[in-house]
Amino acid sequence: MKTSMENNNSVLCICDTSLDPRYRKPLEAAGCSIADVIDKRAAIEAVRTASPKLIVLHTSSPDDSGLQLLRCLNSVPETAEVPVFVVSNFSEQKCAKLLDSGAIGFCHRDHFTREVLQSALKKVERRYVPLSPLAQSAM
Repeated sequence: MKTSMENNNSVLCICDTSLDPRYRKPLEAAGCSIADVIDKRAAIEAVRTASPKLIVLHTSSPDDSGLQLLRCLNSVPETAEVPVFVVSNFSEQKCAKLLDSGAIGFCHRDHFTREVLQSALKKVERRYVPLSPLAQSAM
């Protein structure tokens, strides 16, 4: 598992199955760390170790393993604050469940590109930018 996060686009890709090589290209082009993780403990440890800005959850299992993993990540204090973007081949109905469970967005796997990833990162930056000390003092 690669966990080096050397740039500001620290993204960790967690997969519920082995990541198809064609999905590695957009992630590697953006300088992302990729972890093929199947069990929940390994996923949580990968997030703790890498301290990513964003998690890309690539889920393709027909069961609810991706949904269970997302819920697990959201239930652990060290990982709950990291936003999750889902890449899958699921129907819109199943993706809606993922959004209801805390994902910040999703993309069908056939449309996953570097540009989609960069858009998700921009969304994270807009949504999760820490308040400046001046803004905090005004509260």
